[in-house]
Amino acid sequence: MNSLLNYLPHQSQQIVLQDESSGVSLAQLQENCLRLSREIMQFDSQCIAIKLSNCIAWVVLDIAIMQANRIALPLPPFFSSDQQDYAMEKAGCQVLFTDEPQDNNLLMFRQEIFGRAIYVYKTKIHSPVSIFKQTKKITFTSGSTGQPKGVCLSFESQLAVARSLCTKIDIQAPKHLCILPLAVLLENIAGVYAPLLSGGQVVLLTNEQLGYLGGELNDGQRLLSAIDANQPTSIILVPELLKYLIMACMEGWVPPKSLMFIAIGGAHTDRELLRRAWDMGLPVFQGYGLSEAGSVVCLNSSEYQDGSVGPVLPHIISRCVEGELQIKGPLFLGYLGGAAHNPHSWFATGDLIGESSKSMNGDLNLQILGRKSNLIINSYGRNINPEWPESLLLSKPWLQQAVVFGEAKPFLIALLWVGKDILDEQVSEHIHMINSYLPDYAQVKRWVRLSAPLSLSQGYLTPNCKPKRLQIAQGFRNQILELYN
Repeated sequence: MNSLLNYLPHQSQQIVLQDESSGVSLAQLQENCLRLSREIMQFDSQCIAIKLSNCIAWVVLDIAIMQANRIALPLPPFFSSDQQDYAMEKAGCQVLFTDEPQDNNLLMFRQEIFGRAIYVYKTKIHSPVSIFKQTKKITFTSGSTGQPKGVCLSFESQLAVARSLCTKIDIQAPKHLCILPLAVLLENIAGVYAPLLSGGQVVLLTNEQLGYLGGELNDGQRLLSAIDANQPTSIILVPELLKYLIMACMEGWVPPKSLMFIAIGGAHTDRELLRRAWDMGLPVFQGYGLSEAGSVVCLNSSEYQDGSVGPVLPHIISRCVEGELQIKGPLFLGYLGGAAHNPHSWFATGDLIGESSKSMNGDLNLQILGRKSNLIINSYGRNINPEWPESLLLSKPWLQQAVVFGEAKPFLIALLWVGKDILDEQVSEHIHMINSYLPDYAQVKRWVRLSAPLSLSQGYLTPNCKPKRLQIAQGFRNQILELYN
């Protein structure tokens, strides 16, 4: 049976999942997953959608769907309704579990899963679709353009990533606080599967308790309070959240001594920001991954954070072809509606890697330079990775967002979201300083402060807060033209 529960080392009465008011033992989790899996087996649909905010019920459903030999389709809360409908249609999903009442689907029944009211709907999708035989989860990536793309994953590939992370992180019985949405594959695999496989406990709080509103951090004090109250061993952050914690430390917040491992991923983080985090008592470790590899490919688990993402995980092998990282191992089965991925072939990640350093044990630490598709070619024919100057710009915690442009132009410009208390003179000094580290063709010559941050809801960011460059260029066309005038 494909079940994560078969691999957990806990005693039956040990608490494995915790929310704001109660804990769930391994025995209770097993009992409820078994009961729910039997219910799911009665459905004709091969694919079951999960549309829930973070809660114990989310994890129970995820495991029960696998035990029922069905396919889980997590729907991220930051997807638009059109994107959610598209994902369900593409996957032929005929059953939806949600904590939000629906008007456009047929309610089959309502039930409670560990105190959470769950509505079970039959969707209007009637025709199943062809999906790779071993698929147990479909994760939809929200790319920079177009509709999201479905990545089909087997249980074995998810398990391989989680096991490698257990080996790499090597913390016994951790207490992990989930901060990112569980529908984000990174939190699902690295934040639930890996801690549980290490004999640990997973704490699940609602968006409101974490200070989120509409998928974005709205009340940072609630996030700090949640960390203080739960005293976690580990958390996972995107760079924007790391910057918030650094700023909080600068204003007097003291991270709990329980924190041993803060994984940072989703976008490149400059080494100066990583070092500042360590100076503030935040033990951050940078990683790199992609959905096609089950969320994590590399992790720098050393206390010396040099800006690299560390070596590839034990279950993956890598090579560099014309500057591009290629990987092989138990990766995805293929894209939904596309051709199967050959497990014996190399997968081109689309990410460029640069000079690498050796870790203490001799492994090769990888430096991710940026996306191959994001290359800017200026009017002098020079190739520039925008992530290069952007990462330097973002080395100040008060400079929270930076997007660089310059395609077919003589110089680079930047759109910046800066803390309201920061003067233009401070921004200019910082840009002058980072330009001293860059060759002339990669320097930022002009810039403008944005009046509001770029957000998911506007369609300007991917779920892991990377900029959607085409949409930003279109939305800020006038400001960009003005900088070049």
